[in-house]
Amino acid sequence: MSLSKQLWLYIVLLMFAAFIGSFLVSCYSAKYYLEELLYQKNNDTVSSMALTLSNNAHDPVSMELFINAQFDSGHYDWIRLVGVDNQVIAERTAQNVVNAAPNWFTNFFAIETQPGVAQISSGWQQVGTLKLASTVQFAYKELWATVKRLFYYFFAMGLVSCITGSLLLKFITKPLNKAVSQAEAIGERRFITADEPKTKEFKAVIRSMNKLSAHVKSMLEDETSKLEKLRQSIQTDEITGLLNREPMLGHLRSFLQREDIKARGLLLTLRIDDLFGLNQSEGRANVDSLLKRFATTLQGIALKHNGFAGRLNGSDLLILLPECDENSVRGDSVLASLHRDCKDLNIANVKILGSSTTYQSGENVSQLLTRLDSVLESSGSDDTAPFIHVTSAPLKIREDIAWNTILDDAITNRNFVLQLFPVYSSSDELIHFEAPVRLVQQGQELMRAGIFMPHVSRLKLADKLDLIVLQLAIEEISKNQQAIGINVSASLLLNSHAMVEFVSIIKAHPNEAELLWLEIPEYGAFQNMENFAILCRMLEPLKCKIGIEHVAKEFSRIGELHDLGLDYIKIDNSLIHNINNTMAVQVFLRGLCTIVHSIGLKAIAEGVETQEEWNSLKELGVDGGTGEFFPRD
Repeated sequence: MSLSKQLWLYIVLLMFAAFIGSFLVSCYSAKYYLEELLYQKNNDTVSSMALTLSNNAHDPVSMELFINAQFDSGHYDWIRLVGVDNQVIAERTAQNVVNAAPNWFTNFFAIETQPGVAQISSGWQQVGTLKLASTVQFAYKELWATVKRLFYYFFAMGLVSCITGSLLLKFITKPLNKAVSQAEAIGERRFITADEPKTKEFKAVIRSMNKLSAHVKSMLEDETSKLEKLRQSIQTDEITGLLNREPMLGHLRSFLQREDIKARGLLLTLRIDDLFGLNQSEGRANVDSLLKRFATTLQGIALKHNGFAGRLNGSDLLILLPECDENSVRGDSVLASLHRDCKDLNIANVKILGSSTTYQSGENVSQLLTRLDSVLESSGSDDTAPFIHVTSAPLKIREDIAWNTILDDAITNRNFVLQLFPVYSSSDELIHFEAPVRLVQQGQELMRAGIFMPHVSRLKLADKLDLIVLQLAIEEISKNQQAIGINVSASLLLNSHAMVEFVSIIKAHPNEAELLWLEIPEYGAFQNMENFAILCRMLEPLKCKIGIEHVAKEFSRIGELHDLGLDYIKIDNSLIHNINNTMAVQVFLRGLCTIVHSIGLKAIAEGVETQEEWNSLKELGVDGGTGEFFPRD
């Protein structure tokens, strides 16, 4: 029972007990008082009547007339005149008496008074004895009215006390509610902090819980810092700090499988010609300094565009820039920046070759690298070779499509469908279905999101598409009663109106909401953490699942998720590919799963391709997986 209900019950019982006590004391006190008052009235009245009869009336008829007149003009239960021979001379008794109070009340508080008695005489001779009793109905009436007034007073006071007590209790226990919420959050492994209340007892509780949350947060920061150092040691080049070949190609492979705006971008390859000869002529230390300077320049370009920079081998450097093309990042400008680095370090005769190409979802890593290498090989003999950009024929065809018309028409007519891919738990049970969106083309195959989503973003239509995808997911859930996970664009976090509308649609379908899984891309969540936290708070009471997908870059910030109420993360397939054969990455992934589990999240692997990968992932603590390995039926 809640404190508020207990308070109401306590006040009701207290007021009832007070009422009963006051009721009994008041009634008995009034009863005794009225009895004494009636007794005095009876004596006074009978004495007055006896005196009148003694002075004026001595015959029975006159005395009877007098008694009748007195009875009719007063309020008596009875009047009786008895002669000296004990014979009744005159008697009147009240008829048809109407009770002024309930029978139970008059029976319980019966007013018993002694009748008034006086002697009537004529001179020295006694004529008779007069007796009378005043009516008690007026006494009962007044006593009953007093009881009712007492009841109304106690009822009103009890009601006021309950209401004010509830309000006061609500105010007093407000810090307690915060403490309960904080305790529940800690039970759910969300380590939040709360403001300390003024109440001394609650202040100590909240302070202790805040210390616990701060300690856990500090622990998470330490663990994520160690994890980030481990990642750097196994994934980055010792000299330059850039990604090694396999991690870099892993990220490229991941982007080629993406279903969002990151599925399209730019690749730039830079080759330092004759690095061996340069080491001999300039010295290894100077060349290493130059490589570090190059790495700083390329890393700056990559960070500016949320991309990656890596060192494929001794002389080849690769930059991956999602959402970019040859016009947004010009290769000759990159070359010019590297030549300035050479000049600043006074290292001459450095020949740098460069090529770039646009990539798009569905392409092959080997084909992309071959395309870039072939250009470098052909320009290697030219001392003044410019930076060359090459575009594949399929990409050129897609550039010529009137995307504005196609997407406007598709959004207007909802020419989209969801394609379902299963996500299985580590115990090989179905968790939910991933549901990437597909564009319906008349007479053609469904178009993957990785092809049209970059153009959706460019034309600023992502918010509208998010609402359509949500409605399609709700319809699918309503139809088949199965959990559906959909991708939510980062653009939604930047549009408060669209975010409110998005949440309103979910709120209008509470049954479907419990089977809805929402996935925000990593870059969107961490770049807009404040808005992402707002969205999480809006969605929390709706019981849908919230997660972050394509987690690969912001490992050091995992601890920031501990108080958002998230349910899961999906680890990018750049870490999953060939995990069974990469011991160092296994150590890193095991540590990541431990941290994720410590804040109450599930870890799901993306892009699982083989049984060996899946077996290794389960041993490392991954809670689920999705990818080509899992059957769709």
